[in-house]
Amino acid sequence: MNRTPFAILAVLLALLASSAAFSAWAAGGDDFAPAKGQWAWETIDGERALKVDGSRNTAAPREHFPIALSTGTNDFRSGEVSVRFKPLSGRSDQAGGIMFDYRQNGDYLVLRANALESNLNLYRYASGRRTPLKEVANAPAPAGVWHELRLVIDGSKLRGYLDGKELLSFDLGREVSGGVGLWSKDDSVTVFKDFNVTSAKQ
Repeated sequence: MNRTPFAILAVLLALLASSAAFSAWAAGGDDFAPAKGQWAWETIDGERALKVDGSRNTAAPREHFPIALSTGTNDFRSGEVSVRFKPLSGRSDQAGGIMFDYRQNGDYLVLRANALESNLNLYRYASGRRTPLKEVANAPAPAGVWHELRLVIDGSKLRGYLDGKELLSFDLGREVSGGVGLWSKDDSVTVFKDFNVTSAKQ
């Protein structure tokens, strides 16, 4: 197939843009792959942080649940996952979460906090649908403030902490096994830092 010089130039520019994007992620100091949504490294409060910008989520069909995968942890089964997050803005949502039990087909579980709803919830996302497993009210995470979200997994038992307080417990009825990462929702603009994974000794 013959291509015009303009077509060849367009392909080269696209490849260069893709390469630059991957380089920018590598320079962030953490290993994440932006699977869905608009993610970028920024300097927040003098520190490197990962920002999801749901205000740019305007293309149809919209991405309702942006996620970024940790490339350093492919099969997390038991232990702790924690992250600090700061909700910045969002009309419908101001959410930040820890995604886990991520499968290649796109199914996963998520522990998330929402500044607008003041709750801490556990959801299952499977076959394109989100199902609530446990919802905890009166769990404030005000916007503009850094919060710590922590997930502890012991076999089939899950515990969720917000700012050092255990607020959620749930027995999944099975062990988890899969990837971990970060999660957000709709038009949330949220920043994340200090993502840590500690696997339990087997």
